[in-house]
Amino acid sequence: MSIQSTLAAKYNGETTLIQRKAQSLFWINIILAVGFLLLGLLRAIEGEIGVALGEFGVTLLLVVVNLQILRGSFRVASIVVMVIFIAAATTLYFLRPFDGNPKSIYSLGMYLLSTFLTVPMLAFATWQIWATVIYSITMVMTVALVRYAPLFQDQPQIRSQLLFDAGVIALLMGLTGYFAYQLFKTQHTSIDELEHNQQETAKKNDKLNQILKDIGDGADIGDRLLESAHRTLQTVDGFNQSLEEMNSQVSSLGAVSLQLGETENHLVQAESQMKQEIASQNSGITQVSRGVQEISARITQVQKAAEQQNTILSQLITSAQEGQHQLDTTMNRFTRISQGSAQMLQVIQVIEDIAERTNLLAMNAAIEAAHAGDSGRGFAVVASEIRTLAGETNQNSGRIRENLKETSLQIQETGEAAAVLKTLFDQIIQNISGVKTAFEQVLNDARETNTFSQGITEQVDTLQALSSQVTSALETMEEALGQNRAGFAAMADHVGAVKTHFQQIEEHTGGVFNQASTVEEIGQQNRRTMERILQEIRE
Repeated sequence: MSIQSTLAAKYNGETTLIQRKAQSLFWINIILAVGFLLLGLLRAIEGEIGVALGEFGVTLLLVVVNLQILRGSFRVASIVVMVIFIAAATTLYFLRPFDGNPKSIYSLGMYLLSTFLTVPMLAFATWQIWATVIYSITMVMTVALVRYAPLFQDQPQIRSQLLFDAGVIALLMGLTGYFAYQLFKTQHTSIDELEHNQQETAKKNDKLNQILKDIGDGADIGDRLLESAHRTLQTVDGFNQSLEEMNSQVSSLGAVSLQLGETENHLVQAESQMKQEIASQNSGITQVSRGVQEISARITQVQKAAEQQNTILSQLITSAQEGQHQLDTTMNRFTRISQGSAQMLQVIQVIEDIAERTNLLAMNAAIEAAHAGDSGRGFAVVASEIRTLAGETNQNSGRIRENLKETSLQIQETGEAAAVLKTLFDQIIQNISGVKTAFEQVLNDARETNTFSQGITEQVDTLQALSSQVTSALETMEEALGQNRAGFAAMADHVGAVKTHFQQIEEHTGGVFNQASTVEEIGQQNRRTMERILQEIRE
């Protein structure tokens, strides 16, 4: 397993901020460990064994810190590395030869200010930044008051200048610390908002997947509805054939009755066959009734599912609009942060201008000291230190300016990414609105289908009533067959009534056939609509 994979697995449960900073700190420690190792070797070659051992110790400590990072202890490692940096800056200053020059206080300030550039990358909490600032200011003021101030008890002017310089350094540290705090806060806010947007996007994807599943279930209901309608059409077609056969037989029976030449046995056989056909007809009517009930139940399921999905889509549109509003708020925050960076660039420009004027004053002072000869040598040393300080200030201001520019560029890139995300939100809302419109069409089709189903139910009820009337007529005809041949005229009348009922049955059967055909067309339309909705959502 690679180091990158190991770090990702160890910090899987942490926030995105901790994950990224753990990886950054690990590779920074490797680079620093190699650097201190090389420096230690060079010190050893030059004979500075004590310093070399110290640098080897720092290398070993950085290796131990990296092992802690691999074990998942990033917070402990972050605190240890920051302590190492601050201790190294303080130690480097105290290792310099003490010359009693009060301007050397600026060297301590520069060493400590350099640690501020790494604090936003290493820290995981704001208290680390402010702890570094408080320590640095305290160290500068302590060195100024304890180490240098006693040397100039009889020189109030130099003592006042020393305290003024220490105050300037403390002010610069405070401003730089505030800049480091704003940079850390910007990183933390940006990563938190991106993590929140990722979570919201994952939730919306889950909702869309659930909608796709429900749509698939709705499409399956449409297929079952279409299959049921097809079976109903087949049943009605067989029923029509039975009616045609019975109608033909009734016509034959009427002819026999009118001719009075047929025997009673033939009439009994015809009547028995008709009763069988009526029983078959009743079975067909029962099957049609069951099919209609199943269709009605499926239609009700489709209607309920469509209403539920319509409600879910409305909620999803509202959630997407809320996410879009949050994204607009985030973009406004990035704009304010960019404006703050521009203001800090202006402050740095003022510092650079002051440094340039200080450099010019130092040059003039050096010239005047040269004119003064031996009596101006001390003043020349002070002027040289001031020029050195002005140069270091310009260098540090340049570094801070570069960091600000890089931060502004990252903010701009994040804003562009947020704009792309806003465009995606707009497309999602538009697509969901289209799906919602299609669902409303499905809901209207389901309601229309339900109306047709009710019409079919009424037709089937009428068929059952007519079938009962035909059965009653056949029973009456059977009683007539038991009479003598003089009753054939009355039987002929009953045969006519039976033919009339058969005609009515044929008319209602035609209505059932038309209604079933309509249901089949609606089922096909519903399936096409569901397929189109699925295609739109996948796109």
